[in-house]
Amino acid sequence: RSRPRLFCLQRRTSHGAWYQHVSISAGQHFRFLLWPDLLRALYTSWVANVVVGVTGGIAAYKAPGVIRRLREAGHEVRVVATDAAFRFVPEETLSIAAGGGVHTNETWWEHSGRVEHVSLARWADLVLVAPATADAMARAAIGLGDDLLSATILAGARGVLWAPAMNPEMWSNPSTVRNVETLKGWGHRFVGPAEGLMASAEEEPGVGRLADEAEIVAAVAAIFADDDS
Repeated sequence: RSRPRLFCLQRRTSHGAWYQHVSISAGQHFRFLLWPDLLRALYTSWVANVVVGVTGGIAAYKAPGVIRRLREAGHEVRVVATDAAFRFVPEETLSIAAGGGVHTNETWWEHSGRVEHVSLARWADLVLVAPATADAMARAAIGLGDDLLSATILAGARGVLWAPAMNPEMWSNPSTVRNVETLKGWGHRFVGPAEGLMASAEEEPGVGRLADEAEIVAAVAAIFADDDS
């Protein structure tokens, strides 16, 4: 069942408070006065539409936890998974976490005639790529759009947050460093990677682990708080 949303109209009184008319759903309305600090707190907790892009790194098995946390925070979530992501996490697991179907390259062109990369980009307040592989970031940095996730980003996504996950050598590679700087220059944001043990026992500890679920969700909240300030 879809979650209720707040729709607000504001008018300022002569005393500096904001006059608030709030509609929770059709036929449900009430009015009250909010001082600026309280009004700001209300808007920093708004419900957002978040597309979670899952790419083909071993950390993809952590994506369902991120998706569940976002939904618990009140956000509406749709999931886009690359073909490579399914090597590490079953589509059914992502679907259960999301509470709905997963958007894939196979669903890209729907029988309805709706083009998914355009409709997803218009729907989303934020595209969160978690985990984000070096390949996914490289594709975005050079403007490729031949899979659903990269095409959604290319189709004018309003905001993009990357949660990188890869081995330390790949993260520190000059190509990755350049691509990260390119994406940051376009206004994309990053959370992580964290430092610690890698998934493979053959790899030395270093910077490259996917950020913790709580840190990723906090980064999402911080983006909307910044946008509202």
